Amino acid sequence: MQTEQERIYKRAYLALRMHAFRNNAYLVRDEFPALNLPIPADVLDDVLFKLQADGDVKITRDAQGRTVYDFLVFLERSLAESALDLPPRLDLARIYLRRQMWTPAITELRMTQTHPKLKKESLYLLGNCFEKKGATDKARECYERVLALDYAYEDALSRLNRLNEEKQITTVLTDVTNLTSATATVSNILLQNRYELVKELGRGGAGVVYQAVDYKLKRDVAIKLLHRQGVQKGDAHNAFLQEARIAAQLHHQHIVEIYDVDTDAEFIAMEFVDGGSLKDLLSQYQRASVEQAEAIMKQLCNALHFAHQHGVLHRDIKPANIFITKKKQVKLGDFGIAHASRIEQNDFTQLSAQIGTLPYMSPEQVRGERLTPASDVYAVGIVLYEMLTGQPPFLAGDIAYHHLYTAPPSPNISTELDALILRCLEKKPAKRVQSVEELSRTLHARLKEQAERVDKYRELLRMAVIDKMLAPEEALVLKLKRKTLKLSDDDARRIEQEFGLNLQDS
Repeated sequence: MQTEQERIYKRAYLALRMHAFRNNAYLVRDEFPALNLPIPADVLDDVLFKLQADGDVKITRDAQGRTVYDFLVFLERSLAESALDLPPRLDLARIYLRRQMWTPAITELRMTQTHPKLKKESLYLLGNCFEKKGATDKARECYERVLALDYAYEDALSRLNRLNEEKQITTVLTDVTNLTSATATVSNILLQNRYELVKELGRGGAGVVYQAVDYKLKRDVAIKLLHRQGVQKGDAHNAFLQEARIAAQLHHQHIVEIYDVDTDAEFIAMEFVDGGSLKDLLSQYQRASVEQAEAIMKQLCNALHFAHQHGVLHRDIKPANIFITKKKQVKLGDFGIAHASRIEQNDFTQLSAQIGTLPYMSPEQVRGERLTPASDVYAVGIVLYEMLTGQPPFLAGDIAYHHLYTAPPSPNISTELDALILRCLEKKPAKRVQSVEELSRTLHARLKEQAERVDKYRELLRMAVIDKMLAPEEALVLKLKRKTLKLSDDDARRIEQEFGLNLQDS
């Protein structure tokens, strides 16, 4: 049984441990009174002396000449007694990080990542450590795992993008070296003595896309150059060849056209789109109007319908892969993970379906199951949702789980349009809109019906306000007719404002 003195000393150790965790394992002697430690002064001196004697605490001096106790070894030894004491281990890992002690931090974080509540932060901090140690492949893996749990966690996405960019910057020099010489610059690279690279347009996991000049046909083109690391890995090389093979057979006005493929130099020459992507458009304006969304969707659905007719699933429909020319023509690109069906089986099977971009993946794609054209419909539905609301339905938390089990929130655009979008986002493929052609046709029909209802309501208001003010009973009749027409509040309010009316509050 513990004596009173033993309890006092134990309380002293626990209090010092708690405050050491809070202060990066450093405690200043002059600041002890302000900590209000529940320890008599003589006990505190005894404990500090014993910790020094045991080598658990080191004494240093700060810039002001004050006595500073370093409790790091004390904290390490106290935690070594219990492998299950995970939250304090995460605190210890944070101290290691602040002191730039990357290796011991990694050791602690590998333990704390097994704790469900600590997993996200542990993986994120692990990525930080691996970055500092130069292990960028491991850092990227950590950030990818964080994003799979929570797509909006801290700055994991921007860190991952930056690491990918840095990797691609280093690999492009290798790519260029293999094509010409180590001292060459992008601006004077000639491929096949025909294509001159002008400037970089974008980067992906497999390669870099450049704007280039085709001197033979005197036109601008886009060149997709595969990373040399990707060639060595094999998967990226196969995807590169598949993209070239699949996209080259899809000649359509709304699909980026493939002009030339060089399997030795590992590049694709394709149509240069003189505008930006839908992602760029949404980044600038946040969302599109219903009319703009319909125009984009009509062309996108035409492109996908053509691809589906030729046995090709895109599998990575997202705003970054949808391009818009300066003349407002939509072009679907990046068939890097598309799949061509076996024509004799007329089936859309594939070996690995669980690739793509998580916020736009269908439930069956998340599971790695067989995909159908309805899988692309799901992604198109998310793109439409994002165009009209400003973001995809699932952007935080465990996105894969949400795709599988969580009902998406209503976009709150209009009753008919909401129902159509949510039907595209059904969990079971059989319950979805079954083709992009049906989606485009239904979207157009519903928007046409909505426009007709708006025009009818506008005409009712025009007739009602001729030569007189509205009587209360007339206002009531108009409100009833508005309800019958199933107009949204926004549409009704906008039309009423044209006539100086406000029937919402009357």
